[in-house]
Amino acid sequence: AGMLRQYRKVMKSEGYDAGKGASRKRTREWEEEEEGEQKQQEGSKEAATEENDNDASSSKRKPKKHKYDPFASAKKKAQQHAQEKAEAVTKKQEYYKEQEEKTKQRRKRYKSLSSRTKKGQPIMKNVIDDMLDKLKKEKSGT
Repeated sequence: AGMLRQYRKVMKSEGYDAGKGASRKRTREWEEEEEGEQKQQEGSKEAATEENDNDASSSKRKPKKHKYDPFASAKKKAQQHAQEKAEAVTKKQEYYKEQEEKTKQRRKRYKSLSSRTKKGQPIMKNVIDDMLDKLKKEKSGT
């Protein structure tokens, strides 16, 4: 494979097509094809130089338009989803804090109301304080 590659490279540098059998006797049709190809190559070179001249003369170019991002809507959705998720997490944390605070209050109230004397009677001071707290809450609520 290496020798074949080298052979094709040498044939190309000499101006022959490697697969066409360059060592074979040339026919009239083959020579006409070669002349046609040379004319096409010259024509394409002239067209390329004309394009370069046009580019140089028009120094004022239009500002580049930003390419359309096919994932723009998906990115926007993902960003919104992430924001909603973050909000939901903060709400959940606040909810858990509130619940924890309420349970602490309930435990404290239960402990004070369930306290008893040696004879098993409820301590009236705690019961009366609880009633006062309830009345204060009602008054401040309305």
